[in-house]
Amino acid sequence: MSWSRAILVLLLATLVGCSSGGSGIASVPSSPWPRFRHDTAHTGAGIGRVGGTRTTPLAIAVDAEAPLSPVVASPVLGIDGSAYVLSTAGTLAAITNKGEVRWRTQTCEICPQESRSIGTTFSSPTVHAPPSGPAVVYFGSDSGRVFGFEDRQDRAVCTLCFDATRQGAGFAVVRFLAPPTLFTHVATGKVTQILAPAAVRRTPSGTEEGLLFSLSTSGDLLWTYPRTAGYPSPFVTAVAFGVGSTAFVGSADGWLHAVNVLLGGEPAWRAFVGPFTDLDTPVSLAPITSSTAVFAYSTTGRVVAFSPTSGAVLWQRDLSSTPIAASLALGIQASAIEVPTATAGPEPSATPTSGVSPTPTLLGDASFTPSFTPSPTSTPTPTPTATPLTLASSLFGLSKDGRFFVLDARDGNDVPTSDVQEAIDGEVLSSPALSLDAYLVFGSSQGSLYAIHNSSGLSAWPPISLAPGVPLRSSPAIASDGTIWIGADNGYVYRVGGQ
Repeated sequence: MSWSRAILVLLLATLVGCSSGGSGIASVPSSPWPRFRHDTAHTGAGIGRVGGTRTTPLAIAVDAEAPLSPVVASPVLGIDGSAYVLSTAGTLAAITNKGEVRWRTQTCEICPQESRSIGTTFSSPTVHAPPSGPAVVYFGSDSGRVFGFEDRQDRAVCTLCFDATRQGAGFAVVRFLAPPTLFTHVATGKVTQILAPAAVRRTPSGTEEGLLFSLSTSGDLLWTYPRTAGYPSPFVTAVAFGVGSTAFVGSADGWLHAVNVLLGGEPAWRAFVGPFTDLDTPVSLAPITSSTAVFAYSTTGRVVAFSPTSGAVLWQRDLSSTPIAASLALGIQASAIEVPTATAGPEPSATPTSGVSPTPTLLGDASFTPSFTPSPTSTPTPTPTATPLTLASSLFGLSKDGRFFVLDARDGNDVPTSDVQEAIDGEVLSSPALSLDAYLVFGSSQGSLYAIHNSSGLSAWPPISLAPGVPLRSSPAIASDGTIWIGADNGYVYRVGGQ
């Protein structure tokens, strides 16, 4: 390993910081991609490199039978490289790193007989892979339940069926839209709390409220936030953890909530950001945490850094001409460490599908072009008491119309960069994953997969047309060997391996 790569690994691990939720020590997740946005800080930064040539993409149906339902959830990966994928129809599939389906399930045998079907779900799964013993996959559904499935290699065994409508609180409708977040013990690594944001209704046609549920792995309700009446707007984002035991979650009315997990859901502070949801994707924009700040951003292009302890605004940007439909990523810009050398190569000779081999190579134009410049009103407004990050980290984003922007995470100023040098076909609804070799990997609304360098804007390889004309709204997962997994609205999950 080169010195530059070793430094990058160390910096990424430090940025993730409290990735297990209950730990104050920098740690590496037990699997290469255990949840939506990779870690509980929601950095979107993984440990795999994607800059090499790609092998023939594989298309794997998640549902066992037609008609196939969309796959908008982010795939997650186990220690052995297996992918766990959910379809919106409620099929959970375990797929080997070679692309073979090990098992599928649509039911939980420990639920009551009349409600064993998983049902419609938009929640990405979260996998807990302990050092010993089987992995457990957790997720919520539109049916008002949170599930846990143990991976027994040849089958799935349901170990958790929490039904929020049976808690005696008068809930007629409960929807778990966002991925659950696991709070783990710092010493043992065991899951102590499962945090699941929800939209609830007291009557079938009533107004939606927001509740954050905390559960044990055995299905006991530990606490809710708020503790009594629901918040007057659904909780729609995944929960992010900062330093210590503070959790951050966004509500549909545009507020970011800070909640103390160890104090049973006691509120810490609340601040307005702007809308977290976009009509084209059921996955809301996820807040990001670092050691000294929590970052939240709206679909209208407002980006705000808050103090995680007080909620004070450290800085804010108004990128008013930059609508955002995909979560940002937090990491180190490669120009500060190493920049890959681009070499010319031919364009793909064919559009790859599940049976067509692509011929991707690295694009050849290494020259810089002017970067995307926000509107004149998009000036940073740092406060005098801003707490700077200890690392020169950046926030990487793609606007809905495919424009690339980079902000200094310490003050919100623009970071010099080139714009994307490969035209994006369609809109960017897929939250980009940041690879170890500094590429942002994402899908487009027209079915193509991209990998663009986070400094030069160059492509790692020509766009791969996985599902022509079919939206890729899923956020990709990157395995440790550089294999990319991403779902599509046609019901397939695509495995794009490296060689």
